Amino acid sequence: MLEAWRLSDTPTDESVRARLRLAAGHPALRARVWENNRRTEEAIVEALTAALLDWAEDQSDESLGDRIVRTLGVLGVDELMKVT
Repeated sequence: MLEAWRLSDTPTDESVRARLRLAAGHPALRARVWENNRRTEEAIVEALTAALLDWAEDQSDESLGDRIVRTLGVLGVDELMKVT
């Protein structure tokens, strides 16, 4: 996830900060930010849970840590940005 953020083509920090300040000042926008964060969290949890269960059934020599890293890589920036 850290690599995904590092590679993402996001607006400047000041631009994002200004947008978040605007959202924080309006209840409906603030609620939407919370909802987007919740959906992002759900997508990550679902992917990690699936990877964990798949790894348990898999007879390969791949470590759990490697499976988790690979799964987070599959999510990638594009997938995370769709949800947020």
